[in-house]
Amino acid sequence: MPPIDAKNKILTLRLSANEYYALKTLHQAHGARNVSEFARSAIKKMIAGEPFGVEDSLRAQLNDLNLRVASLESRLANLAAEGHSANNC
Repeated sequence: MPPIDAKNKILTLRLSANEYYALKTLHQAHGARNVSEFARSAIKKMIAGEPFGVEDSLRAQLNDLNLRVASLESRLANLAAEGHSANNC
């Protein structure tokens, strides 16, 4: 019985020379053994909904900051409410 992760499907695509050389540079910068491994990793991340690339990374960071700001706003509101009720006593 073949393993579940068997890589037995082939994807073929055409790239311009500039796109290909950019991928070659990127795969080396990201520590992938070759362009195919880099492309497979990128596709897997996109399928899993993980951040990939600058835009997705920035979006993830922005979402994180939004959550942190919301948490701070909530804490400030709680502190203000506690201060207001302490002043009324």
